Amino acid sequence: MTSKLQPTPQLLTDIVVRVPEGFIRRSTLNKRIKMGDKNKIDPLLDDTIISRMQDCFYDATRMSPEQVEALNKWCAPSLPHIHKDGHLPEATIQERLDAREQYLQSIGNPTWTYIITLMNESAGYMVDADFPNMPEVKLAIEALINKKILRRVGSWIYDPLRLSDSTLQSVAYRQTVISSSQTVTAYLTPLEGQTALYDDLVKEFGESLIDGLIARKALAQFSVRIKAPPYNVVWVRLAGASPEQAREIAESATLISDEEWFAHLETCGDVVRHNAKEGKTFHSQVLARSYTIKSAQKRRFTRVRWNGR
Repeated sequence: MTSKLQPTPQLLTDIVVRVPEGFIRRSTLNKRIKMGDKNKIDPLLDDTIISRMQDCFYDATRMSPEQVEALNKWCAPSLPHIHKDGHLPEATIQERLDAREQYLQSIGNPTWTYIITLMNESAGYMVDADFPNMPEVKLAIEALINKKILRRVGSWIYDPLRLSDSTLQSVAYRQTVISSSQTVTAYLTPLEGQTALYDDLVKEFGESLIDGLIARKALAQFSVRIKAPPYNVVWVRLAGASPEQAREIAESATLISDEEWFAHLETCGDVVRHNAKEGKTFHSQVLARSYTIKSAQKRRFTRVRWNGR
C-alpha cells in the first residue's frame, strides 16, 4: 500500500491545477495526502492560487465559488497520477488546453473546431444524439476520440480536460438508474398496491438494479410470513405506495387457495383424526386427517401403552 504524502503548498497546488473540474474534495485528496485538520491545512493555502470552499479545494484562476458549488452537486473529480515521491508527471490542465488549441489551429480542420466549440458550450459532455446527424461530424468525432482529444463512455462523449473519467462514470450511472427507475415504476404502477415479489422483479430487471433502487429509496422492501417453506418472502413496492395496502395485497397473494389443498387429500388418507371435525373445505378436510408431529408422537405413545397392558 502506498504511504500517504505530507501536504505542502506546492503539492496541493500541483494536484488541483491538474484536476479537469478545477476542484477536488478533501476526502479524495485524503486518499494520498495526510489532510488532517482543516486548521492545519488552510494556512498552507496562503499565497497560492488554491482556495477552499467547505470540503472542496479549487483553482481560483479557473473557478469561482459559485461554479464550484454548482459542479459539486454532480461531479466526481479524481486525483491525477501521483508518483510515490509526490511528483506529478502530467502537464497542468491549462498547459494541456493551450497545447490542444495550438494543435487544432495547426490542423485547421473546421469540423473539429466546430465539435470542440459545441463541447465548450455544453456541461463538458454530450451524447451522440446531441450532434448534427451528418457523416462528416460523425467521422470527426471518432477522429477526435482516436486522437484522445475527446473520450467516449458508451454513448457519452466528453472533454477529458473538463471532466474526469470518474465524473462521466458517475453521470452515466446516474442516468442509467434514472431511466431504469422510470421503467420499474411504469411496471409497478398499474399493479394492485403497486407491489410485486422481489424475486419476480429480479427476474424482470436484474438483482443489481433492484437492489440499487432499494438502496436509493426509490423502492421499499418488506417481508411477508407464509405457512410453507421458505416461510418468509420479500416483496417490493414503490416508495410512494401505501405500505398498508401493499402489505394487504402481498399477504392476500401468499395465502394458499382451498383448491391447492385438494392435492393433499389423497396423501392424508380417509381416516379422520381422533376428535376432529372435518368441514366442507379441502383445507379443513386435510387438517382433520393430519397430525402435528407433537400430537402424532403423543397419540403413538398412548397406543403403545394401551397395547402393552
